[in-house]
Amino acid sequence: MYPLISQKYSDYIVFKKTFELITRGDHLIDTGWDKLLSIKATINKGLSDELIKTFPHIIAIKRPLVTFIKITPEWFAGLTFGEGCFMVNIFKNSSQTKFKTMLIFKINQHVRDKVLLESFINFFNCGMVVKHFSNAVIYVVSNRSDINEKLIS
Repeated sequence: MYPLISQKYSDYIVFKKTFELITRGDHLIDTGWDKLLSIKATINKGLSDELIKTFPHIIAIKRPLVTFIKITPEWFAGLTFGEGCFMVNIFKNSSQTKFKTMLIFKINQHVRDKVLLESFINFFNCGMVVKHFSNAVIYVVSNRSDINEKLIS
């Protein structure tokens, strides 16, 4: 089995707590309902404005911190299957009338997984991590020999 080692594991732990709370029926009493809302406040976009207005006393639980574990080639292959992208960019060469090509491999993740993506640089000894919008980072490999020797061979 290849465990979640990204911050997605934290999402799983929080979701599992929610599942267990609802399965026990704890959400049907006031204290359980408040606990459910405290958990929901940490998931995705948190509580809606309406829920915040209705339940102003709710404080989000602290998200579990995911400590980093060793990456394996099999785990990386699974992540690539779900989150990776192989691209071919074609653009006009500004100094000539011909076109240029660029091969790119990339994996996008939420900015909270920046450390994970940076570990790929050490794991493969190639690539870089760039910020994408305000809440995302991308691991990018565009060197043709690195793509060939380290990612697809």
